[in-house]
Amino acid sequence: MGAKESRFRQRLMKQLHQENNMAADLDERDQSAMTKFETAVDELTALLEEENAALEAGEIDKLEPLFDRKSEIYNRLEIYEPVVEPILESHIDDFPQMRTKLPELRELVDANGILIERITAATSAVAREVKRIRNRHSLDGMYEKTGRKLGDPTSGRRSFDEKL
Repeated sequence: MGAKESRFRQRLMKQLHQENNMAADLDERDQSAMTKFETAVDELTALLEEENAALEAGEIDKLEPLFDRKSEIYNRLEIYEPVVEPILESHIDDFPQMRTKLPELRELVDANGILIERITAATSAVAREVKRIRNRHSLDGMYEKTGRKLGDPTSGRRSFDEKL
């Protein structure tokens, strides 16, 4: 009894035997993978729209709950990609909705990246300003009764220790 042929080999053999050199027909698993991929694309599109709106409104507290969902959807897309990519290359006419959904998703991902960079820059600027204000308003050392700053309080001991 011979080993079962792989799906890849079956598809390749169908493609080689077709007279007009068109791609092999899609089987149930291919259709299922495409459906799952399209669902994930739709979910990610909706999530990115929500996240981008929150970023634009400065509602940072809404971002954390979205992160886990976004990671889970990205993971699903990565799983489906090796199966879906060749299907889209050879059967894009069977999935015309993907011609609009994928560029829309790309635009949302790009916009999301820009918004995240901006919020990161703004957060860094605020953190630097808070640090600057803290340093300016802190005692930052020891002072005499008159308000004059003393030198490093440990420097006297160090020089004493060195003399011994």
